[in-house]
Amino acid sequence: MKSNLGQPTNPTDPVTVLLLAAREDADFGKRLRAVLRLPSFQRKSMINTALYEMQAKGEPPLLMQAIALLSDDTAAEKMLRYLEE
Repeated sequence: MKSNLGQPTNPTDPVTVLLLAAREDADFGKRLRAVLRLPSFQRKSMINTALYEMQAKGEPPLLMQAIALLSDDTAAEKMLRYLEE
């Protein structure tokens, strides 16, 4: 589930999926930034709950990988910085 968190270029990379969606959809981008700004424990709890619900609904693996990346503190910081550029 590693990603380089550089410029989003690969449409099958989980980070690219999130970042492009956040830039294309203002509402999604706003919600994503709000999640990324949460304290680590709250963000991780929210992500774990979302992943459990997504798995139960049979959501696509790439989407679940992208959401799972948000629980990593370093990845979350980098994504937030990128989105705020």
